[in-house]
Amino acid sequence: MTEDFRRHPIDEQYVARLAERGLRMTVVDPDDVEGQAAYPHAVNRGFHEPDRTEEQYRTFRDALQRRRLVAVYDDRIAHPWPIATVGSWSTELTLPATAAGEGRVARSWAISTVTVLPTHARQGIARAMLEQELRVAAERGHPYAMLTVSEATLYGRYGFAPAADATSWRIDTARVRWVGHPTPRRLEPATLEAARDEAERVYERVRPNRPGWIPVWPERWGQLFAIGSGIAPDEKGVRRAVVARDEHGTATAVATYHVTSTGNDFEEHELHVDFIVASDAAGLAAVWGYLVQMPLVAVVHAHLQPTDLPLRWLLGDERAARVTVGDHQWVRILDVPAALAARGYLEAGALRLRVHDGLGYAEGDWMLRVDADADGAAKVAAAVDDPEADAAPGLELDVAALSALSLGGVTPFELAQAGRITELGPDAGSGRALAAADRLLRSAVAPSLTVWY
Repeated sequence: MTEDFRRHPIDEQYVARLAERGLRMTVVDPDDVEGQAAYPHAVNRGFHEPDRTEEQYRTFRDALQRRRLVAVYDDRIAHPWPIATVGSWSTELTLPATAAGEGRVARSWAISTVTVLPTHARQGIARAMLEQELRVAAERGHPYAMLTVSEATLYGRYGFAPAADATSWRIDTARVRWVGHPTPRRLEPATLEAARDEAERVYERVRPNRPGWIPVWPERWGQLFAIGSGIAPDEKGVRRAVVARDEHGTATAVATYHVTSTGNDFEEHELHVDFIVASDAAGLAAVWGYLVQMPLVAVVHAHLQPTDLPLRWLLGDERAARVTVGDHQWVRILDVPAALAARGYLEAGALRLRVHDGLGYAEGDWMLRVDADADGAAKVAAAVDDPEADAAPGLELDVAALSALSLGGVTPFELAQAGRITELGPDAGSGRALAAADRLLRSAVAPSLTVWY
């Protein structure tokens, strides 16, 4: 579609649904200065964040200019801002690679800034906003929708599921006995501005091969590196950056961090990792070694780290670290044939998938085939069109379970034990279909995402 996606209209059924409750849902026109200005104020209030400076709001509005913004108003009250918001845009989602390491990406509809004021909770507003977003994504031909969530209990009802987890680390530096890496890297301090440019280059080298990753937009890069007029003054000058370079002088890892005091003991500082990206193992080890061996630091904290981070193998004492795992990147399949054909596969195989979708987008009985000579590419068609479908291993599941499997971050066995998947056919209950699905749908690289959106 060539028209401006930011003006894509809302299906009238969702407008009418809220109008029955005295509410007005509308797309914020990109040329509507007043509407564009009111939107970030409503988002701020919805997330219980402190007021921003005018410069910070201006930076926020600059980022929002590239998104389709939907606002809900209650014209019965004297309130200058929307009482609910949702923003979205079209971008790329990295998918599992082929056995040859060929990265795969698909267009995905990113959803963000979902807020409803507490005064208007439980009135069907979030449902209307999310369902219309999925409708727009499907109409525009996106096989996936995705989001990172502030409220994990809300999105499963719309078919989303956590597909890429993240880890949080608390490291007691006194227990670290650094093992290091056989290939050293040169470390150097860097200004935040220089480090930001290097980090973007490293990130873009890695992104095509890291399932779950998405492109990062300019304003988010500014926030990650505390650069720009939209950053609070106390974030400038506190954050530091370090860059690891290979023998050719190319940056292979970048980290930003800040250090806080815990009192009068100068050896008891806490270091907080703000952002870290690496394109090779040696660079990753170099910046982590720098961070966990920082003088005068007792504890290191890090969040949004991948589940396959090799750090515990470098600490010398694994018990130096306490690691927690939580959901981060949520995905929703809208078009089963397009979504599953877009990703890569590590081996040949066949799998029947009977998918249930309360909203209808992914509903169907599908046959997934990866031929031995297809170089990790799949063909997906309706099972009724495949004469061998009845003999193939099969699974019955809902769209949320399939979405969770799509990036290879969870196993079919785990979901089956939770009652989210059942086997089909004469071998049902034998575990044959689960084993076939595990071999076919896994990813060589654990899915992750290092930013919020």
